[in-house]
Amino acid sequence: MKFLLLLAFLILINSSALMAQTLREKAYRDTISIGLETVDWKYEEFSSDGSTFMKDSGQLSGFVFSYQRLSQSNVFYWKLFLRYVGGDTHYDGAYQNGDPVEFDTENHILWLGAEWGFPIFENELFFLAPHFGLTGRALENPKSDTEGDYGRGITYSYIPLGLTANFFLGQNMQLSLDATYNHFLGGTVETRLSDIGGSDFENKQEEGTGHELSATLSYFFNSWSMGLKTYYEYWDIEDSESVYSYGTNGNGDLVLYELKEPKNETKMLGFQLLFNF
Repeated sequence: MKFLLLLAFLILINSSALMAQTLREKAYRDTISIGLETVDWKYEEFSSDGSTFMKDSGQLSGFVFSYQRLSQSNVFYWKLFLRYVGGDTHYDGAYQNGDPVEFDTENHILWLGAEWGFPIFENELFFLAPHFGLTGRALENPKSDTEGDYGRGITYSYIPLGLTANFFLGQNMQLSLDATYNHFLGGTVETRLSDIGGSDFENKQEEGTGHELSATLSYFFNSWSMGLKTYYEYWDIEDSESVYSYGTNGNGDLVLYELKEPKNETKMLGFQLLFNF
């Protein structure tokens, strides 16, 4: 009886290893991924005393595309990716004179980047890989129909530094957990006051930090897989550098104005439905 139990245990362990090996062969290969994305997006700007003086938020939707290629020896991988989300949002802030204002607007965000990764630990049921890359992010906030509103464009460039843990769950499923620190390289903010009869100006953003946490559950078929990813992305950007411009005040006097982009935060809670071929 003990011999039969031992034999059954060895067969089970061997079968699990074979199933995991089969899944690893499906999971780690050259892959083209396409998918749909939706995200709850929240953007806030803060005054010098730390209080919030404007918010812009809404549900943005779009797509994601990536191409992943393994090295010939499967020692590392590289990936190129493109993401876009956009949609209507709600602005809650104030005019320069302090009067409150709320209106509907829209925001669009585009990401383009490259990523490299390599395994540092691997067995039949688990895979651990650090990754790094370079990403550009562009946000477009066009002028709305509201009086006094103007358009803006914001760009970031950053280096993602992350760690992915993949767990093989049986014969056809995989759970991927990822934590990424986004090292901010810099950005620009283009303020289009020409939309309201003024002069456009641009501020440089030099200090900030970001991070992202995600979990992806994937199911593998013979030649393709489907995944559901949920993620939380956060950005904390400090005051930009100042630029100066002459203008007139309410009395018609010539005044030198300091123009800068204030400290701001972005929070994104999103979902992606992915199809991998």
